[in-house]
Amino acid sequence: MNRSRPPSAGSPGAPGGRLPDQTIAFALAVGVAIDAFAVRMTLVPAVLALAGLGAWWLPVWLDRILPDPDVEGTSLRKAPAPAPDHKEPQPVA
Repeated sequence: MNRSRPPSAGSPGAPGGRLPDQTIAFALAVGVAIDAFAVRMTLVPAVLALAGLGAWWLPVWLDRILPDPDVEGTSLRKAPAPAPDHKEPQPVA
């Protein structure tokens, strides 16, 4: 008597099995690799180099609205020294 079992859900040949999952996972991994290496490491720097300073242009009205985070603290180096609160004593004649 030859009893064949129906394929379980975890077998590669079954509909809804692991093969479609592995195929989708592989396609996503290839897509991420292409995005990381081809697009972000070659195309984006090339477009920025071609655009020159125009790539960093910002409208004046938007520059006024956006905050300046000043992560490196350059505004502290440019700030003038605070004015003293007291007056120098005058000599008595």
